Amino acid sequence: MHAQIGIQGFGQYDAIRREMIRLQAEFEEAAQTYPCLGHQLVSPLDGPLTPNRWSAFSAANSKRDGDWQEWDHHPGGESCSRFYGNKESLNAFTRMADAGMNVLARLSKLADAPNVILPSKFVLKPPSCKKYYGWLQLLHETARCYSTPFLHAEPGYWDCTGQSNGQEDSEVASLDGLSIPAHPFYEELRYDLFESSAEAVRLWLDPVQAICFGIHVTDTPIYLPPEPEMNGPSMPDSFWLNGKKYDGFSPAAWRLLECLWGQVWVSMDDAIRHVYGIGASEGAIISTQKRLSRELDAKSCPAEIHRKQGGFYLEVFNQE
Repeated sequence: MHAQIGIQGFGQYDAIRREMIRLQAEFEEAAQTYPCLGHQLVSPLDGPLTPNRWSAFSAANSKRDGDWQEWDHHPGGESCSRFYGNKESLNAFTRMADAGMNVLARLSKLADAPNVILPSKFVLKPPSCKKYYGWLQLLHETARCYSTPFLHAEPGYWDCTGQSNGQEDSEVASLDGLSIPAHPFYEELRYDLFESSAEAVRLWLDPVQAICFGIHVTDTPIYLPPEPEMNGPSMPDSFWLNGKKYDGFSPAAWRLLECLWGQVWVSMDDAIRHVYGIGASEGAIISTQKRLSRELDAKSCPAEIHRKQGGFYLEVFNQE
């Protein structure tokens, strides 16, 4: 239909960026829904600890019958998290943080693929840890970069008050024959993990809006600028491609276009759920696919919808 060249990866960056926007909104909603979940990141400056030493440190700093808290030793032994507040909130946070790391993993894979063009100022420095451990690393790295009113990590030395003498992190204690740090370096997030995560994602998407009051310690690990030209579905019935706007798609066809934009492939079941909800037939989504194909062609939009292995994919073209 189109005598042009297919673009590899076109729209995938924009789709992933929109997922991060949705994730930001989910963290904001969770901050209003779940009880407060505090976080402290303990990171001894003299190097990683063994699991046994971390366990001893946790035991030495846990009060019997005290308020709920949970210690979590990070892979590699460089850090340890102390969560406090509410166990239900921790379960929700780890699920959401894992989902966020999955999105970033897809973005990292896309960035490494050949022939994929990303915005010139794009930054993604993956953390050393996977899953929610990596998300926690990114939160603290971002807090060190921006230090805004809603994302701030207050530094200190564990169990110390008053003026620092500069030797705290080298002091040790002993528990059951194990040497443990007495006053390791740590950082505590000023706001709970949901609020801090929402703010971090906001800064990754639009750092220009940051109002910083702290010292800039390091560069941001992530910056996801918008694409130079507007691309993708736009409510209620438009589609942008290479800076050109195509108007007037029918409602079901537009929802299918929104579902496929930026995806390598979408199963028929997922397309049905996105376009119609639960209960529609395969015949209905196939009919919508044909309608969308006709509408794209009628508008001379350089894109085509194809069926493959029980699903659909959108192919975008670039004129030579």
